[in-house]
Amino acid sequence: MKSHLKFVETIKGALVRYCADLVQIPTVNPPGERYGEACEYLAEMVRTMGCQAELVPVPEARAEELYPHGAKHPRVAVVGKYLNSAGERGGLHLNGHIDVVPPGKGWKRDPFSPHEEEGKLYGLGTSDMKGGIACILGVLQTLSALDVRLKGDLTFSFTPDEETGGHAGAGYLATSGFIRAEYAIIPEPSQPHQVKIGHRG
Repeated sequence: MKSHLKFVETIKGALVRYCADLVQIPTVNPPGERYGEACEYLAEMVRTMGCQAELVPVPEARAEELYPHGAKHPRVAVVGKYLNSAGERGGLHLNGHIDVVPPGKGWKRDPFSPHEEEGKLYGLGTSDMKGGIACILGVLQTLSALDVRLKGDLTFSFTPDEETGGHAGAGYLATSGFIRAEYAIIPEPSQPHQVKIGHRG
């Protein structure tokens, strides 16, 4: 475990870069912009980390049924698996949402041009939740770099539409059978000092 934590220390700069790269893709919801671009970036990244990944589009009719902007702004997610994991039914799933709320007023800088100041990264989505997605990438990168073999399946997804209910995001993946894990970890930062062990919906 100490070697794992030591490795994470060495990639802190990369984790900040992953988050900053994602912030620069304005996946604003509503209406649901540039989801495909964010998903392509994430799929490309995880494939360099010992993972397989595929883009999963929500069928247009289903997206339109779930959300009024579904036709003009296609819904797409990333679903993948850490390849050095196998065997036990169920396993663990990591999930993060790629969408952010509209910027609103009061920004002193461009909310989609992330900048570091006094050890903190600022930009729309750094906390909720592109920082959480960067953490998932860090887990995958660490496992791959240290050639860690897991007995159970480790799967992950990056999904749209959490800010408007998640029905065309994680909800669609779960009801369509893309996610079958027994347990899940979602690094949602709404209460960063509290770990919640259950979630409705």
